Amino acid sequence: MFSQSKIMDNTIDKKAYDEVAFKKILVDFLKTKPQGATQNEMMVVTGLSKDWVELAVRALLNDYPAHLEADEQHQLVYEFDFTPQQAQAFSLRKFINTIANGIWKGFMLFFKIWTLLMYMSYILLNVIILLIFLIVINLLAIFNGGDGIDLPGAAENGLTASLAVLIDINLLLAGVHGLSSKESFLHKMFSYLFGETKTKVDDLLIEKHLLRFISQNQGKIVVAEIVKLTGWGVRKAQEEAAQLMANYNGDVFVTDEGVIVYQFDDLENDDRVLKFLEENQHRVETKSIEDMSFEEIQQRTSTWWGKTVVSRFLIKTFVSIQDENEDKKTAVEPKSEETLEEIKSISKPVNPNDVMPIWQNLVPLVRMSDNNEEDDEVIRSANKFNWVMSFISPLMLMFIILLMVDTVAGEDAASGIRFKLGFFVVLTIIPFFYSFLFWLIPRMRRFGVNRANERLHHINYGHRFLGFVFNHLNEKLYPVQGFKQVYEEIKTANHKLTKTAVNEVIQAKSIELEAEANADEHGKYFSFTHLQEALNVVDQLRLKSRAELN
Repeated sequence: MFSQSKIMDNTIDKKAYDEVAFKKILVDFLKTKPQGATQNEMMVVTGLSKDWVELAVRALLNDYPAHLEADEQHQLVYEFDFTPQQAQAFSLRKFINTIANGIWKGFMLFFKIWTLLMYMSYILLNVIILLIFLIVINLLAIFNGGDGIDLPGAAENGLTASLAVLIDINLLLAGVHGLSSKESFLHKMFSYLFGETKTKVDDLLIEKHLLRFISQNQGKIVVAEIVKLTGWGVRKAQEEAAQLMANYNGDVFVTDEGVIVYQFDDLENDDRVLKFLEENQHRVETKSIEDMSFEEIQQRTSTWWGKTVVSRFLIKTFVSIQDENEDKKTAVEPKSEETLEEIKSISKPVNPNDVMPIWQNLVPLVRMSDNNEEDDEVIRSANKFNWVMSFISPLMLMFIILLMVDTVAGEDAASGIRFKLGFFVVLTIIPFFYSFLFWLIPRMRRFGVNRANERLHHINYGHRFLGFVFNHLNEKLYPVQGFKQVYEEIKTANHKLTKTAVNEVIQAKSIELEAEANADEHGKYFSFTHLQEALNVVDQLRLKSRAELN
């Protein structure tokens, strides 16, 4: 019954839009409707206008997870999840973790600096000692009527690797490349020890991916396509589609077939956006040091160090080594046409604006380092050189010192020399344990890398299975009979795939894709007709839009 004042007033109240108050009204109502409600229901029950309901619902989509369904009458039903989110309250544990992380970062910084100084200092010291020793020994051999002494093959390889390291450091000091460059030996060594560089995560990468697709496809997208592009399950794709609509001024409607289509009018047939996406966005990579001539390197050498005679000699040596390696490469027997075609297809540039399905855009595996195998081998060889020289350097240095003293001051003076413990600590004990640590760290890291890659392999198997599903949408998937076909399509050449893992992928992804489970005379099967129907409907809508434009 109306109140007395309302009867006398006989008017409808006019109110201004109050987002906070209207959201509270809707939340109170929607909490009583866990199965969801249409905007018309919200309007009738709350008394808010249609425009106010639409605005308040869009605001709620930013506050709570939600997804949209279509009922029997093809009306949109909004289902919100009002489960309280776990807030990360400041706690003693969080405070301790912050302190621990700060200490760990400080230790890592110290360890990196110490590692570089130790590695380079001992390489330089050992190379000098070895070269002096070789000169002294060869001079003695020549004075006594003998022939010069050559280095054993292993020692020569270690010395060559050590000189390559010194050349690389010289290039850094000469200003040919910067500290942060991946060509810098400093970066190569830290990457060898501590792993590949963690790339900065783009928080909006998925949004960019989806918006490019929408722009290139008449401003329309359906949940099946979001699943195809991201690898998400249907439920998560529905929630993210609702969020996408709220964030980017989208709209939504239900077709006669009951398919929910998300429409972004701002991105439909925008010529400027389409032109931008069609342009080649490749970045020209910086020319590698291995591809530079001696003159090009000298042009980039701007520091006083780069102009010294030693620097010029080392750079010249480095370039000549590279040229020799290139000559060896060109002398190799030419590859077959099939191999060349395979290399050509792999090397073909991919436009970064092409929106690829998730099974063609797999999660990259974790690498042990940013370096190629040749760089890592040089670093390992130089460390082996240090390791072996930790035993030999003291003996060589003792021999040189005793020989010089004996030559200058006589045999009595030489016999009176005593080498103290500090001599062996500096030349043997410290470099030995340091080289051991340098060898141990990458091997310890390999366990973590392998464990991470096992998880990534499993994720990629799910993405590959998704590709199998979308390539066979009109077919029934019999888990037992179709096991071999699924196995052949999702396996990889470099990772063992077990029958248990395949079954887990099939079961988990079928649930995520909300597959229909049925059975016939051949046994239990899954079907994905709802995905196929959604793709067919949106394709027809796009064809209709193109026809209207033409």
